[in-house]
Amino acid sequence: MNLENKASAETLRMLGRKPRLVPNHIVIDGINAPRKTIESSHFDAARCQRGIECLRSYCAEWDEQLRTFRKTLKHDWAPHGADAFRYLAMSWREPIANDDEPNPIAELLKPRTYDQIWQMHVAEQIDKGVDPEAFGENLTFT
Repeated sequence: MNLENKASAETLRMLGRKPRLVPNHIVIDGINAPRKTIESSHFDAARCQRGIECLRSYCAEWDEQLRTFRKTLKHDWAPHGADAFRYLAMSWREPIANDDEPNPIAELLKPRTYDQIWQMHVAEQIDKGVDPEAFGENLTFT
């Protein structure tokens, strides 16, 4: 498979992934999202070593004359890995809807009649191996 001349999203699709575009955002959102996300993140120290170094080294440019940080970022090797984490932070909270699978919580909250609840109970007992005759003579299956 030749992946050299493919767009990133197309390459991911070819590899069986389902890429999603990150919505446009203002700069401050792109800065704050990783700050909030990193609190709940867990990194494999060995496998994520380069990415962790990118995050640690990501900083604004220093102005020697004014002795303060500029509003522009320092352009070196670090922003590439930090940007990857920023994109993750901007998109990871978006729920991934899978219409093929039923939502178990929605199934539990569906209104049911007593007859439906009884039928569910009987079905569970039969699955456990209980004899249906043990439930009484008025037991009906539909």
